[in-house]
Amino acid sequence: CEQAIQPRCMKPPSDEKANEGGYFFSNFLHRMTKINWKTILFVFILLFFTGSCGTVIYFVVNWIEYLLFKYQYNSTTLQIHTSLDYGLLNNYLVSQTLARAVGIHCPRVESWPNCSVPMNAYYKVVNPLLKIGLLRDMGTVPLLYPPHNVQGFEAYAYKFIADTKYYPPKTGVSKFGKGIFAKYPNGTSYHDKTGKTKFSPFQILTPVFEIIDIGSLSAVMYNLHSEINRAKTIDIVINAWLRGEYNRSAVTPLIQLVQDPTNRPASLMVYPVAPPTNLTALVGFIRIVQNWDTVLSQAIPSKAKGIDFVISDSVKQYTFTINGERTVALKGAGDVHDKSYDNYRRTYSAFQNMGYSSYSVVYYPNSDYFPAILVIGPIVGCAVIMVLILLVAFLVGAYYFIVNRQLQQKQEALDSKRSFVRFI
Repeated sequence: CEQAIQPRCMKPPSDEKANEGGYFFSNFLHRMTKINWKTILFVFILLFFTGSCGTVIYFVVNWIEYLLFKYQYNSTTLQIHTSLDYGLLNNYLVSQTLARAVGIHCPRVESWPNCSVPMNAYYKVVNPLLKIGLLRDMGTVPLLYPPHNVQGFEAYAYKFIADTKYYPPKTGVSKFGKGIFAKYPNGTSYHDKTGKTKFSPFQILTPVFEIIDIGSLSAVMYNLHSEINRAKTIDIVINAWLRGEYNRSAVTPLIQLVQDPTNRPASLMVYPVAPPTNLTALVGFIRIVQNWDTVLSQAIPSKAKGIDFVISDSVKQYTFTINGERTVALKGAGDVHDKSYDNYRRTYSAFQNMGYSSYSVVYYPNSDYFPAILVIGPIVGCAVIMVLILLVAFLVGAYYFIVNRQLQQKQEALDSKRSFVRFI
């Protein structure tokens, strides 16, 4: 009997340890073969529930991120445009201030157009105004009615230029020589003595005279009224003046400045000048030069980036973009923003319909504006929820498996004892 049961009941310790892993694995395979349809259904429901929760969390987090982003974007564009409007209003007040100062220096109508402010005094007045308005240049533009007093003004202007150390030699001198000049469509300069145009009822000359921007010296003696956009802007001021609106300024549409060799959209603001002894007499204009890249760069916050600006005057359009810290560059002529961000469009008016054209500024974000968290956040939220659900399910399953194994081992031990007792 002992020899009969010894091979079954008594094994060397080394053999028991060697077969322990194999026993567990074979036991695991045995249990896997006994998996019924309820277990499969449970696993399927668990995976479906996990995927559903992850999807819901993804869309919820994505929606929250979208609302927060849109609120931040709208606040940023509103802040930029508020600053832009404030800057444009400053330009109007600055032009009004210089017009008053020039009028006080030349208080009599008879002294015009042969009137100028000494450059030392002019610089002291204009330079602070340029800093306040963040402008490129400001200049005086006398009003002449040809042929009356044209030759007299030209002689006076070139004597003033020659006597002023500020202006370099040959300032205001064109290829044809000295004189008020205009330009043909091909860019060739000619001596404009009459002020006749096909696009204005006023036969006048409005030469650029006193300026302080060295880069704008090529515009000295240029007849602003010889170019259609500038002429229509000046005509707006003249017509308003005839109606008794003595403080009306006007803004040109988007133009290319004579002194800029490359494409750099700009606008001119024109404000009337009247001597204090006769406030109903229009004797000239104040010309303000503002390039839009400079205007926009001063309006944006220091940390803003990834926003495109589409400037429109109802005729032309130009697109600018923020390159870095308070740096704005021309992106191209026309509306060249990324069309995939049209749903973020924000439109504001500029100049409050003041001037020849109705300006508008449209804001769009681009890919540089979107932080990575907008893409990563929902994915991370989805992944975290799914991992947590699967981890909890795994822990519960592992606990169930361990407890069930211990119970089964006890049951197997009890069955072995019963079998052994029966055998005895």
